[in-house]
Amino acid sequence: MDLSTVGSPPEAAAEVDRRPGALHIRGSALLLGGRLFALALGLVTEVVLVRSLSKEDFGAFAWALSIVSLGASLAAFGFDKAVGRFVAIYQERQTDRVGGVIVLMAMTIVLIGGFIVIGGFILHGAMRQSGWVDEAAAGLLLIVIGLVPLRALDALLISLLAMFASPMSILVRRYLLAPGLEFAVVAVAAVVGAGVATIAVGYVIAALIGLVVAGAVLARAFARSGILHSMPRRADLPVREVFAYAIPLLSSDFVFVLRGSLMVIMLEALHSTAEVATFRAVLPVARTNLIVLQTFAVLFTPAAARFFARGRHSDLNALYWQSAGWIAVATLPVLLLSFSLAGPVTVLLFGESYADAGAVLAVLAVGYYFNAAMGFNSLTLRIVGVVRYIFLADLVTIVVILPIGYLLISSFGALGAAISLSTTLVLQNVIYHAALHRKAGVDLLPRVHLRTYVIVTIAAGCLFVIQLFLRPPIAAGLLAAALTAGTVLYVSRKALNVPEIFPELMRVPGLRWLLRP
Repeated sequence: MDLSTVGSPPEAAAEVDRRPGALHIRGSALLLGGRLFALALGLVTEVVLVRSLSKEDFGAFAWALSIVSLGASLAAFGFDKAVGRFVAIYQERQTDRVGGVIVLMAMTIVLIGGFIVIGGFILHGAMRQSGWVDEAAAGLLLIVIGLVPLRALDALLISLLAMFASPMSILVRRYLLAPGLEFAVVAVAAVVGAGVATIAVGYVIAALIGLVVAGAVLARAFARSGILHSMPRRADLPVREVFAYAIPLLSSDFVFVLRGSLMVIMLEALHSTAEVATFRAVLPVARTNLIVLQTFAVLFTPAAARFFARGRHSDLNALYWQSAGWIAVATLPVLLLSFSLAGPVTVLLFGESYADAGAVLAVLAVGYYFNAAMGFNSLTLRIVGVVRYIFLADLVTIVVILPIGYLLISSFGALGAAISLSTTLVLQNVIYHAALHRKAGVDLLPRVHLRTYVIVTIAAGCLFVIQLFLRPPIAAGLLAAALTAGTVLYVSRKALNVPEIFPELMRVPGLRWLLRP
């Protein structure tokens, strides 16, 4: 299959017209398969990395990557989320600004990323003189700071692939190549006994290779779709429109990264690299609760933007809740493993030295699952252009997270960081959802989906209590989790509307009985 095959926008729009949400969920299901592979490989990479490094070295590396995450979020300037909205709307209006908005965003990311790299070198000198950061961590930051512009540009290119290339292109580039390169770096380093500095250099090289591949695939997609012919003159650059939209939303991306990175930075300042390692080791596991949400977001943006551009608000509402229902049910197995079975799963992955991280994982999993189950509230607010409420929600989040984080981390270390982070996730999503209902007309919680959320809550809580008091073997816990997830899928089959979205599954005898409403 040609990785740069480009679908025709009018034909895709026609599919969306016939069944709102169906095309989006079908394409997202393909990406979810790749995402699950990437998740498995990423967890293997994380386990090898944690087990091959000392707790202090892993904590230092995690701290440096947290600084990079903050820098990449600033450099991306929210354009990786905004580009889908602008390109879809400009295409619907048949303007010649599609090329202009792409050039403008890429140039801005390169410029900001360059300034952040320079700032990293300055920060490195200040940290060495002040002594408030471990010497090894400061040295690693000097190596990985080059990841800032690379990751920001890569995020923009991946969003563009969702607009102009096939889902298979996204699957190969994002879910096969990227995690495969990082795994190769860590695996080789573990085999040869290389240090953490070598791993840091390998991460930078892997990011550069991934960026080059994404650029090559996208260039072919542009050539086939005619975008190269619409590359702008100076007057075609929509500077004012893009920046007026993106600047208020920068806070949203920054707060998203800040929630995890700030906890790591505060743990380093208030405790030690060992506490950083405890928190950071399980953070990627907890974040797997976002895997379905993030996968569906790739194709949700262009579909929702087209509905908004045509004034079809009822279809936008249907798309939103159809996606949220699927996300809640599909993410349940991850919640059961990361919350209900958090203790044994943590020991299984990272060893007895990280046994105290089980409680940290359970608390984090609750917050991230709540974030996922609420659906694309902030993303939909962006699409409909309601940016003021997003900015206010993010401002409230920042005001809350700093004092709460300081107090909890000072008293409870990594567990306090987890409580602070999950509280912030819940608060932010509640504010987003209230604004979404008020300004975009999206239902607060349709009755057909309420049953699903109640069943999910009861199922996860019961399994948690069983694990807490009976402590069954890990194999029995995994079997119980699988049976629980299957039961919830059966109860939720009407809300998910499986026969319409995946009619081919209804031809399988066992699945037909399980999924028929």
